[in-house]
Amino acid sequence: SGQVTIAGAVTSGSAITLGGTNVTWFAPINAASLTVTTFGGSISAIGSVMSLGTISFSSSAHINTSSTVSSSGLLSLVADSDCSGTGSLVTGAYSIISSSAGNIAITARQLEIQGTINAPTGSVTFSTCSAVAITLGGISGTQSTLEIVNAILSNSLVCQLLIVEGSQILIESTNSDQAVELNARISSGTISFLATSSFSSLNATSCSGITINAPVTTTVGLLSFDSDYDTVGGGQT
Repeated sequence: SGQVTIAGAVTSGSAITLGGTNVTWFAPINAASLTVTTFGGSISAIGSVMSLGTISFSSSAHINTSSTVSSSGLLSLVADSDCSGTGSLVTGAYSIISSSAGNIAITARQLEIQGTINAPTGSVTFSTCSAVAITLGGISGTQSTLEIVNAILSNSLVCQLLIVEGSQILIESTNSDQAVELNARISSGTISFLATSSFSSLNATSCSGITINAPVTTTVGLLSFDSDYDTVGGGQT
């Protein structure tokens, strides 16, 4: 597959599908739904995207946005689609990733978030398909894990529910205004609370144990721990 570069505005009353080694657009795209897939390369959304339906980006490398990407339905961004542990989601300072009436699902190996991720009536899910752990809270470190740092939680994220899904989830010091769901639901999945953390509400589920080494509180709602989600007796809190 070759390169796809779009320099002029594209509008369609139906679905638009784009695919290539790299896909880049500099002008607005408006469609009933949009699917963009790259094979070995990156997706670069320099121009805006507006859809009344769903938006799906899937890249084995990186997804870069510097403008508005807005849907009414599900908005799915998959960087590292081949699970090689190399894909990143990079958003510029003026980037807005938004689903006005649906959910946002993000899969990546690394996050560089400067703009806004906005699902005002729905959920935002972060996951990784590689074996790397996910860290929630704290400050940016060595990038040895997928880091959802406090700067993202406090400055970039608007949603009713934050969902974190992975095989190993590590909680650093954080004070989150969001309701949070932690899912480590594979057979070896674990969750570890390493520093003081506070959430609006928290539902944590794993199959192989939850370790609490620091205070955990909720300010409004549920505080729930299930360390043996698959009920095979392998997990404990």
